Order: sequence, then C-alpha cells, then structure tokens
Amino acid sequence: MSGPDLAARGLARQALMSQPALFSAMQGRAIPASLNRLESTGYSVEGMGAGTYVHDAQCTASLLGTHPRFAFRSADNRIFRLLAQGSAIYVEQAGARAIAGQNDQPAIQAAIDYAQAVAAAEVRFGQGRYELWAPFRSSPFKANFAIDGHYIVISKTLVLRGVAATRTVLDCRALGGRDPQTSWQTVWLDSNDPSPRLWRGNACLLRGNKNNELPAPGNPLQIDRVELHRLVFRGNTVRTANHDWPANITTGDGWDGTHQGLKVHDTHVGDIVLRDTDFVGWRGELLYLAGYDARSLTMDRVRLLTTNGNAMNPGTNTPIIANNCEFGDAYQAHEDTGKRYARYSGCIWRDADKMNIGSGPTNGQLYNYLYPTRDTATQPPVTQFDGCEIRNVGMAYIGNWVRGRLRTTDSIINLTANLFFMLQDIDLDIEALIDQKDAINPLLLYGPDTLTKPVSGAPTGIYIQPPRNVHVRLRHIRTAAAQAAGRNWAPFRWSGYIDKSCRVTINGSEATTVPNTMDNPTKSAPFVELGSFSHSLGYLQHGAANVGPFNQNDEIRIAGPVVQAHSTVDGVYDATLAAVPTGGAAYGFAEGQKLRIYKSGDLADVRFVKGQSANLSVQRTRVLDKHGDWIDFAFNSSAARWEECGFFSAASETLSANFAARSVPAVNPGSTTTLSVTIAGAKVGDKASASFAAALPGLLLFAETAAADSVKVSLFNPGTQASPAFTSDLFVDVSRR
Repeated sequence: MSGPDLAARGLARQALMSQPALFSAMQGRAIPASLNRLESTGYSVEGMGAGTYVHDAQCTASLLGTHPRFAFRSADNRIFRLLAQGSAIYVEQAGARAIAGQNDQPAIQAAIDYAQAVAAAEVRFGQGRYELWAPFRSSPFKANFAIDGHYIVISKTLVLRGVAATRTVLDCRALGGRDPQTSWQTVWLDSNDPSPRLWRGNACLLRGNKNNELPAPGNPLQIDRVELHRLVFRGNTVRTANHDWPANITTGDGWDGTHQGLKVHDTHVGDIVLRDTDFVGWRGELLYLAGYDARSLTMDRVRLLTTNGNAMNPGTNTPIIANNCEFGDAYQAHEDTGKRYARYSGCIWRDADKMNIGSGPTNGQLYNYLYPTRDTATQPPVTQFDGCEIRNVGMAYIGNWVRGRLRTTDSIINLTANLFFMLQDIDLDIEALIDQKDAINPLLLYGPDTLTKPVSGAPTGIYIQPPRNVHVRLRHIRTAAAQAAGRNWAPFRWSGYIDKSCRVTINGSEATTVPNTMDNPTKSAPFVELGSFSHSLGYLQHGAANVGPFNQNDEIRIAGPVVQAHSTVDGVYDATLAAVPTGGAAYGFAEGQKLRIYKSGDLADVRFVKGQSANLSVQRTRVLDKHGDWIDFAFNSSAARWEECGFFSAASETLSANFAARSVPAVNPGSTTTLSVTIAGAKVGDKASASFAAALPGLLLFAETAAADSVKVSLFNPGTQASPAFTSDLFVDVSRR
C-alpha cells in the first residue's frame, strides 16, 4: 500500500472519529488530537439527548468521576464534558427517556448536579412526562440535612424548566415504581434510636446554607435564587380525613412530613420563583418554608392541591407575591406565622377544614410563633388580598395587618384574638355566598373572655388583648340553589372583650337574624352598621335578636343593633338601656351606634319614660304597644346616653270622647282642681288635650294620660279671686305620635 493510500485512510479514519455518535459510544474513542469539540446524536438512543462535548479546563478527573453521565475519556486520555446549550442542560442528556415504567429520577438528579457543578443556569425537561421512583433513604428520620431519599435535591442557584408543548409532569412513584399510597420505607428515628418511622420522600428539597455556612456580607447565598417553571410534581396520593401527625407506619395514612412538595427547612435561601407549577397529591405540606426566612417567594399560576396536611405553609417572615394561585383540597389550605409583606392577587383557597393567614412576628419572635411584633418606626406589615376567594373552608382564621377584597363561598371568616393574641389593623371587604352549607356564620369576631387570659409562652402578666382597629365591610347573600333548598346564613356574631374601635358594616345582606353577640350579659359591642338587610326566615321584626321575656320594669339587653322586646305577662313595663356593656366603656358602645327596638306581640306595653334614666333620652314618653312597633336610638358617647332618633307605632293615632254637663267647682286663687275621665285605649305617654263648651272663667286647662284608659284634666286659677263654679260639656282628645 502506497503512502498516499495510508494518508487517505488516516484522514478517513480521522473524519470518521469526528462524526457525531451516541454518547454511549464516546468512551475510549480515538478522537483526533486537533479536535476539542464534537457532537453527539443522542445519549443512548438516536435523537434524544444530543449535545455538544468539549475538552476544556473544566474537564478534570474529578468531574468525570462525579458526573459520568456527562463526561468521558477518549483513547488519548483526554476528558470531554457536555457543554450547556444556551446555559441549559437537558435531562435527556443524562439519559432520561420519559418512558412509562422507566425510572428517570437518577438521570434528572444527575442533570441537576451537573448543572450546578458547571454553573449552568437551567435544567430543562423536553418531554411531557417523566417517571421518578423514590430513592432509597438510608439516613435516619431526624437527619434534616441529609439529601438521600428525596426525589429532587437542589443545592445551588438554578432554574428547572419544562419546555414541552404541555407542562411537564414529574410522576413520582414509591421505591421500585410502586404506588406511594400503599408503599413506603421505614427508617430509624435517629442514629441512636432504631424506632421505626415511615418515609416516602419529598418532591423537591432546597438544601441551602446552614447557619454556620453563611457567606461573608455582600456575597451570594449558595442558593441565591431558584426557579421552577411549567412543572407538575405529582405525588400520587389522595387526601383522606386522617390528619394525625406523624403518618401511621402501618397504614401509611395521616399527615406525612416526609412526603412534602417543595421543602425548605432550617436552611438559608434567597429568592424562590414558581411559575405555572403544581404540587399535587402529597401527604405532607405542599409548600413548606420553616426555620429561616427566604429572601422572597414569587408565585404565578401555581396550584398546591391534595394533601392530608397543609397546602400552603410559608411559615417564615418571607415576603410573598402570589398571582392567580390555588391552594386547597387539604386539611389546612394555608398556615401562616409572620409576614411583613404578602400580596395575593386572584388567588383561591378551597376545600379544607381550616386555614390561617396573616401576620404574626414581623420583628423577631416574642413569646410564641404567632404573637404579633412589628417595628413601629417603619410602615406596618401588610397581607393584601386583591380579588381573592375562599371556597368551602370550614374556618378561615385571619390574623394581623390584613386588608383587601375577599369573596367567600360556604366558608366562615374568623377573626380571633385567642389565636393571634393581639389582633389589630384589619381592613377587609367581604362578599360571602352560601350555597351548599346551612346555618353557618359569614363572620365571627372573638376577643378574650377575660382581660387576664395569659399568652402562651409569655411571662406572668402578659395577657391576650382585645381586638382593635378591625374594619370589615360585609355583604352576605344566598345563591338561588341555596334559597330553593332552604339553606340560610346565620348572622355575624361576636364574643368576649372587643375594643370599640372595631367596626363591621353590613349592607345588602340576608340571614336568619341580625348580627348579635354570643354573650349574655353583653360584654362588648363593636360598632355595627346595619344597612339594607333581609331576614331570610321572614319574621316581621326583620330577624331582630330576641333578648328574652320582658315582664317587669327592666333594662333591655343590647345584644345587637336590632333587638325585640317580648312579653309573656300583660302589663305596662318601663324600659331602660345600659350606657356601657359589662366589659366597660372601652369595649362599647361607640359614638353613633344605632339601635332599633321592636315590640314582639300585642301583649303588654313597653314604655320609655322621658327623664326617667340618665342613660336614655326620648323626645317624650314613648310606648311600644302593638306587634311591630319600634323605636330607634343613636348613642351619644359624649353624654354617655342613648338618644331617640325615630319612632313608629301602629296603635290608633287619635281617641276622642265627649262628656256632657260636667260640673266644675269654684277654684281658689293659685289652686287646681282635677277631673278624671275614661278614654278606652289611652296609654301613658299619649298626648291629651281637653276643652269645655263654655268659656272658662279665668282658668288654665291642662290634660294628660295619667294611667291606661284614663285622662286627668286639670284647671288652675292664676288669678287673685276665686273662680265661679260652672257646668259645661267636656271634649277630650288623645293622640299618639
């Protein structure tokens, strides 16, 4: 063979070795020395995972040993590594196949580890579905910083992004591809305690800096930013009614803290960004931030659904912006502690036993993890709702510094100092619908039942404070389906000590009764402004609160802005009103509070006597006689009294009678003579007038209703001589205003 033939063959072989091939065929390949870059046609099958491989300064034996899916050694002992495409690594370049029944978890984790090692910005998922089998957990249950046993672990700044036509589903199975509903591991409790504990594995663990690993000021955190885009983490378990923690090791049922969605625990991270990403079907918290604050959490179109635990648990003082997100199908749709800033726009919390949201410690923890703290030298903390919804949540507890617009369906909003210890600065507009439930309250407001109720974890003498500066504008209505089925709202109610700075305005609403207190006697009275209101059961008194039988001269209990006085024994009973509730003036009544009192039934009369009580001011003595009669009062806090501002009676307005030839004796100067006549139906407090057919000989005439059915006519002689006796017809009128 001639020299030219050998040269030609060498060039041909060199050209052949330069041609693209599968990554699996690269190891030990005789690559021309002049070639430092070559292409692959795929990882192990043609067309899937193709990439560019380079020989550069990062190609070390350590890199090859740590990341064998991304590097190889050529025949001449050079090391080549995968070059990121547009700063991205594809999981297919680590061997992920996206085939049902094949475990792609090792390839996906390898892609993440390699991207972090070479400072690639992203790991991309090119297919619509990948199957991930739970890795084996050898570390004990309590080894919080151990990274084994989790589906995905991120330890440096990184972006995970689905780039298929549809969002990428990460279908997470148990060990060996089994059903995680019925299959799990058992691990030791800790290294010294072999007590068995259940282990399923968390979807995505962020393992950032420990407290002793923090960088110098000005340097980035290990995870300075992490982003998840267009991914669905499917945990493949369903929600049950069992929310006991920890999950039962025999049945697997309950709240499983080893089967969380996104987990960030006792580790320092920077910004967390989730977009078009779901965590669905996990037995523990679907998003769990605990221990240390993240710098921020941004969520757009994120769904956290289906768990025996909490859906959303951003339990640290991490600022949050969440847009068009959904949290629920959970024991708790949301569990919050301290937030100096959070804004939720167009978000939905749904289908849960309960939730709590709002700010607690925003300036360091004091006493316990819910006790509110703030820096009063700066702007107040805020949790903002912009057009959000709460649907079918048994009890939605809202904490401090919360404001905005909410729409609720079949849910109770509960503002309670007994959970948040010093409830304050709440400003909400709430539209509440009742549809599938019946006789629940759209809103509850609770203060402590005593002013010496201790705060958990606090020294002696630190007590739960009454709610203050709570402002709610509430509209609660029924759907047509609820109306057809006879389902109704119960009213807004309150209990305990509540500062009179609290104000609830209700308008365009309907319920079984008007707002009223649970306490008897009335302990406190937030300002309640009642606009248009429909009693959904149709009582004439418009759902007025029944304050018990009124069968003697007594005080009418102010249980709410509209009450009804009901008597079971006939008579005339004088009524008074308290100027302060039993809790004291600081807890009600507020300036301008309106009060309407209805008469219930026709039996007996309820009388408000002018000048009888310093707590009560009426224009004249008023009598509630007929069923449905009412009187309105407004509270004057400066004078500490209730002042009449409206009155209606269905009783006859004018009664008249003529008495023929009544004799009037002579009346001495400065003296008075009286006549008593019977006018059936006259009531004490009615206006009476009288006149005689004959001219009065220098006498002044007065008339008054002295008793039921009786009018007293008085004639006074102001002159210096006795008036003559006379006989004349007497005319008496009794009118009621």
